[in-house]
Amino acid sequence: RYSSNFLRIGRQLAALADLNDFDFRQSIFELENAMGIVQHHDAITGTNKEYVKSDYIRRLSKGIDETWNVIKNSLYSLFKLPYLNIEFCPLLNISSCNAIENKDNFYTIIYNPLGREIEAWIRLPVKIEEKSFYKVKFKFSLIYKLTNKYSYL
Repeated sequence: RYSSNFLRIGRQLAALADLNDFDFRQSIFELENAMGIVQHHDAITGTNKEYVKSDYIRRLSKGIDETWNVIKNSLYSLFKLPYLNIEFCPLLNISSCNAIENKDNFYTIIYNPLGREIEAWIRLPVKIEEKSFYKVKFKFSLIYKLTNKYSYL
């Protein structure tokens, strides 16, 4: 499911940013190809050999890395902010994100790839040295004007 969501986001943002370059399409194809391979019945049921499972994981990881580059370039293009260092936090399921843990200030982009509004908790790992309660200051801004012009999609 994670890989499928990542692929959807990559496709959508590349389309919104109008990235039609062959390299970008090839990068997304890496994940599409891996997703097709892991649909094999042995991968789904878990009856494959260990080395085959390792190959599936390697292919998915490479595809996600390639698609992340497409997502990053799409965001640079859409927001016209090439000087920002956009990083991805793949380990949020264990509450770890090296990109923000030791930062005093950071920005977060939250993207909903669905065609409808959703309510969801946003969890960000923030390192706090003190053992007492600590207030985290934040500012929340909605940037939906970008996709609003594509509301017919």
